[in-house]
Amino acid sequence: MPSLQIRELPENIVDYPYPDCERDIEQAITLSGEYRNEIELYREDFKLGYTLDHPIYDMLYVVPARRNSARLLTMDNKSKIAAHKAGVE
Repeated sequence: MPSLQIRELPENIVDYPYPDCERDIEQAITLSGEYRNEIELYREDFKLGYTLDHPIYDMLYVVPARRNSARLLTMDNKSKIAAHKAGVE
């Protein structure tokens, strides 16, 4: 999972009560188990995004899911379609 996810988690749950947010962020961070620096992934992210005509930023999540045979959880339908085309559930 890209390390960028750690910085995005608080933004996505900011509307919840503070103690719950802090606990949920800590729990979410532990789910992945392994975080990678985006530099390790950018070539594959760029190539896949270019090939699928999809934003490279979203590939930061699709590529690790594909590498680890994992599911991608997203509410964005375009990202779901791109992930499916890349072989990700």
